[in-house]
Amino acid sequence: VSPHPTGSPALKQLDT
Repeated sequence: VSPHPTGSPALKQLDT
């Protein structure tokens, strides 16, 4: 999963 600017590492799983 690429580090998209979601903010939280938990939201990194959503990757949006």
